[in-house]
Amino acid sequence: MEIGPNKNEPSATLNDQHEISPGSNEAEFGQREEKKPPNRLSLLYARMKQSGYLEVAALTISVLATTTIVGLLIKYDNKPVPTWTRKFSLNGVISLLSAVATLGIAECVQHSLGQLKWVRFAEGACKPNDIQEYDSASRGPRGALKMLVRHPSL
Repeated sequence: MEIGPNKNEPSATLNDQHEISPGSNEAEFGQREEKKPPNRLSLLYARMKQSGYLEVAALTISVLATTTIVGLLIKYDNKPVPTWTRKFSLNGVISLLSAVATLGIAECVQHSLGQLKWVRFAEGACKPNDIQEYDSASRGPRGALKMLVRHPSL
């Protein structure tokens, strides 16, 4: 509790979460809003995103999908095409695994380009105008091609 300007009356203060501290006068700030505690799942996701576990997981899934494709192709090399069910075929499974591998690699590349942008900006190697170029490169092949043409040393 802090002492106000008169040294006798307590003053209302806000803490870091913008809540009224225990010794404060709530009438000055109106009704106190009850905050819901953050969802545990959202907190876990935020920590994982900051620590880089998502990129490692995406890369692991991508490697596993690629390894599975290679294993399937080796297993069915020079053999008749299997008919597992009417809805699944070897081509369909390989196509699905290929899409999963592509998404995993794309996730890692996107985050790597985002980190590269801030590292280069902190080093002074790029101008503030180049940040848009890095952002567009992390969002698709067209932006990445423009960045590679403009900065071939990357």
